[in-house]
Order: sequence, then C-alpha cells, then structure tokens
Amino acid sequence: GTQAQRESTIFTEPISVKGNKAFKERYATSKGPIKNNDRLLTLKHLDNECGYICRRIPRNQVPCKDKRVITQHFQNLNALEHPHICKFVEAFEDESHLYLVYEKADSTTLFKYIQAGQSFAEEDAAEYTRQICMALAVAHEQGVVHGRLSPTKVVILPEDRDLDGEEEDGPPAQVKICDMGQGFILREDCQRQLNRAFNNKAEQPRQELVEFMPPEVAWEEVIVDNFEDMAGQWQKLDVWSLGCIVYQMLTGVPPHCAASTELLVEKLKTQGIEYGDEWSELSAEAKECVESMLKVNAGLRPNASALLRHPWLRMPRARLPKARLARLLSNIRTNASEGHFKRMVMRVIAHQLPVECREVDHIEQAFRFFDRNGDGVLAVPEICQCIRKLDVNLQIDDLENTMELLDRDGSGTVNLQEFVAGALNPRLSQSHMKLWSAFCAFDRDRSGTVSVDEIEAIVRNVEAGLLAKEQVDSLVREIRNELKTITTKDVDFDQFVYIMATPTGKQGPAMRRDLYRTAYDLLGTDCYEVRKYPPQDWNWQQLSQTAPSAYRRNNLV
Repeated sequence: GTQAQRESTIFTEPISVKGNKAFKERYATSKGPIKNNDRLLTLKHLDNECGYICRRIPRNQVPCKDKRVITQHFQNLNALEHPHICKFVEAFEDESHLYLVYEKADSTTLFKYIQAGQSFAEEDAAEYTRQICMALAVAHEQGVVHGRLSPTKVVILPEDRDLDGEEEDGPPAQVKICDMGQGFILREDCQRQLNRAFNNKAEQPRQELVEFMPPEVAWEEVIVDNFEDMAGQWQKLDVWSLGCIVYQMLTGVPPHCAASTELLVEKLKTQGIEYGDEWSELSAEAKECVESMLKVNAGLRPNASALLRHPWLRMPRARLPKARLARLLSNIRTNASEGHFKRMVMRVIAHQLPVECREVDHIEQAFRFFDRNGDGVLAVPEICQCIRKLDVNLQIDDLENTMELLDRDGSGTVNLQEFVAGALNPRLSQSHMKLWSAFCAFDRDRSGTVSVDEIEAIVRNVEAGLLAKEQVDSLVREIRNELKTITTKDVDFDQFVYIMATPTGKQGPAMRRDLYRTAYDLLGTDCYEVRKYPPQDWNWQQLSQTAPSAYRRNNLV
C-alpha cells in the first residue's frame, strides 16, 4: 500500500543538493580521481565503508533548469522506499555535474541473463514482472517515474544461479530497479538524445534503451516542459518499457528488432508488435497481460497498480487467524511506544533471528495479509482499514498514530524490516541470550562497555547507508537525548538489560541491576548466565540496506 509522503518528527530536515566539498568529505571513488567523461562511479562511504553507485550527469544535459523543481524532485526521490528499488540516498553538485548517489546492488542485470541465452519459465517471468510492478506502483503513486526502463536497469539480487544454469544454494532472489527517477527531469528521453547524437552534440543512447522506447517518445509526443504536473502522464511510458521487458523474458527477443538504430526507430513508429508461434506455448493470461502493456495508445495501457490485479500477476490473498492478529497488534502497541534506541536494538534482535524462525514467518505472513493491493509495502491507512474490518478487540486509543510509529524512517510507508521489528514479541527484548548477542553487536571493541559516542558512531554507520546526512544528524540527536535521560556513563551489559526492560522515558527498579553488576564485578558470577558464550561477529552493513521483499521466492532463475 502507498500514501503521500508525510513529515516525520525525526527526519524534518529537507534534503539539500550539497556541494563538491561535502561529496569528497563523505565518499571516496574506487578508481581514484574522477575523469571528465566518467558517468558511473563506484563509491565507498568514508564512515561505514558501504558501497554505493553514483550517476554523474552533466548539468548542461539536464532537461529541467528550475532548481526548485529539482530540489523537490530529490525530496520525493529520497522519500521513495521499496524492496525492489535501489534507494536514492542524496545528491551533490559541482560547476559542471550533478552527482546522484544510490544504494549499490552489485549483481547481474536482467540484460546479462538475456544476453547469455538464459531462458525464463513463465512462472519466473511472472514473478519478476510482479516485483517490478510493485516497485512502479509505489513510485508512480509518489510522483516518481523511471523514464528509461530497460533490462539493463533491473538487477537480480542475490543471484541464486550461475549464467550457465547451474543452481546454487542461496537466499531467495528478488529484482531491484536501478536509476529510478532520472528520466525527463534529470536526463532527456532516448529520442531527444538520438536527435542530439545525429547532430554530433551527444553520445548515442545504448541500443537496448532504444529497443524499449515507447512509440510516443519516438514520435516526440511526450511533453517535457512542465515538469511539476507531468508525472501522471509519464507513468504509462514505464508500463510500455515493462511490457517490452516481459516480452523479451518470455520469447528471448525484444518486440522490435532492426539492423540499425534508424530502422529500429522507424519500426517503433510504424509497425505493430507481432506475436509469433512461440506465444502458443504460453498461457493466454501471459499474452493478454503483455498485450495490455504494449498498447500503442498510452491511454489504453493499464497503470502499474492495475497490472497487479491482472490474473497473470495477482497474488492469492494471505490468511491470518484472528487470535494471531490480536497478539501481533498487542506486540505493535508495546514496541511502537518505545524510543529510537530500543527500537534499533529490536531491529538487531530481529535481524539476528534465524531465517526459518517461526515467529518471523508469521509476521511476514501478516505483512502480506495487510498488503491488500499487493504492492510490497504497507501504508498506515491500509493497515488500519484492514484491522477495523476484522473487528478485532483492540486496546489502542489512537490506532493511526500507533501504526505511524512503525514507519521509523518517515518514508510514508512501512517496509518489511520495520514491520518485523515492530511486531516481534516484546519478550524477545527480555531474553538475556538475545540481549547479550545484541549488546555484543554494539560492543565492537569487546571492552564490556559501550559509550554514547560509540552508539552514535554505530547509528551513523548504519543509517548513513540509506539516509542523507541531514536525516542521520536528526536521528542521532533523538537517540542522544533518549540516552541522556537514562545514563550519564558508559553502558555495560547490566545497564543495557535495564534499558531494554524499562519503558522509554520512565525509571525502573534498579536494585536487580546493581546486585547483578556487583556479583559480576566482585565475584565473577554472571547472574544472567550468558557471558560465557563468545560474541558472534556482526556486520552492521546488513542493516544499511533496503529491507527485503515479503514476496521474495526461492528457485528463481
């Protein structure tokens, strides 16, 4: 489900386009100094050492010249979060270029699978199409289009097969769309790029981009002079490109082929799409779905949300017993009222749970149950409407505000990671063994204590993965203020347990904490009986990535 972007009490700082100095202070390039013709950079964050992709766009080729519109576009793009989109993090500029920093998805593109002659079973093609549709539905709802969609812009992450077809054991595969939000506002469309290339004023676009160009772009019918009001009309361009991608997944060839770019553009303008004998081996639903996306008249194409309801793509409704739903809502009510630090610890606990954990499986099932429109994310109204229809006996005074607290990053939607952390049984945060594992994740130098400065450094390292600097600064201030009310000293394990056992903003009984601490300090007796277990290595970068999809599937191509 989706909703319009809303303001968050945490991330109220607007996303600004920062200068070149700020870029160099925050990132390092993998190949040394940037050359003038570099368009795609691989970056490493200087704080958390995470990898990023940076699209470097010449300013003189940016179609939109209104800085106010571009800044608002970056705000919308930063707020867009979806498990099937490589998240836009922030933007920088110098005198000649814009620098767009995205989450890195270092894996094989759909184009490479197609190039390698990889065949797609119809069921797998439907799954990938569904995942791309989910992402487009959410992006379009929030006023963001891709505008240059092709198999080179879709990555399969993680790979669970080699290109020669050898299966490997690995986590479930899911697709991610790269370079979201660049078309029309930040980069011109293919036909205009072709026109400039013909006049020797631009580099010719890649052939595969032209193959997936909608006919109205080839006819130069797309209006690009009113950047604020055109997102709705541009959405159908993404639907055409998706139709071309699906056509090629199912048949191995694009809808239009030609010996030259000029002939290809002419075909796009004048010839319809042929559906040969290979389509007789596919289901009628698959063909009808592709035909609907490849309508020459853009007004007759369905939007991405409507495609998710097509019989070929529609998911069966998840079921959820009412008793389990009531327990889950009780967990949310308890967890959502906690502060940012405790909720971060719950994220760590949730992430450390085994994949086959029954409770996580039940929560993911609940996520799919609440996702009534099947777009892969939850909106607060969507959750609340579903709960009220079920007539569950709730003890929540303000349902909307409680559910909004699940949206910890202020994106306007609740992702799977946020939902799992918010719906976990609070008793897990009282489990000494799980708290010991979580504490050791914070205690990186194994000193036995964690300072507020160390916690801040970890928060910056983790949250810098997908948030702009202004947003990270705001979150750090909130967590520091929370910890100030709890302790003025470094946090040892006894204090850590005390924090997690005490509701945020309240003082709990400290006698047990002090007795257990004294027993350990003076007698070496661990009353928690967990310190004997060696701490496991913890990679904080795991939390610096977009949440996984609730619809990821094993055994995909």
